[in-house]
Amino acid sequence: MVKSDSKKIDNIEKLVETIAIGVSKLTDKVDGLDSKVDVLDSRVTNLEKDMTVMKKDIVEVKENIKATRSDVLNMGDKFVSNYTFNQLAERVYTLEKRAKSTRK
Repeated sequence: MVKSDSKKIDNIEKLVETIAIGVSKLTDKVDGLDSKVDVLDSRVTNLEKDMTVMKKDIVEVKENIKATRSDVLNMGDKFVSNYTFNQLAERVYTLEKRAKSTRK
């Protein structure tokens, strides 16, 4: 009876050691997860900052588009005359010719 009790105690001690080893491994893994969670938190914080900056930029772009649209609408019937357009087109053509001849 004493031998069976000592075997049981030995088995219980081995089981406790095995459980302790498993718990220590889990604790190490949990600690590793904590550090990863901290890294993820900092990344999320950076993303939130970037998003607020982007929202401000989008609002600014929308305002610029509105201003540009109103400027275009305010131009009305202010077109370049046909004669002036032809004159400018000829000047561009001659400048392009010169540029092509200097490249060669």
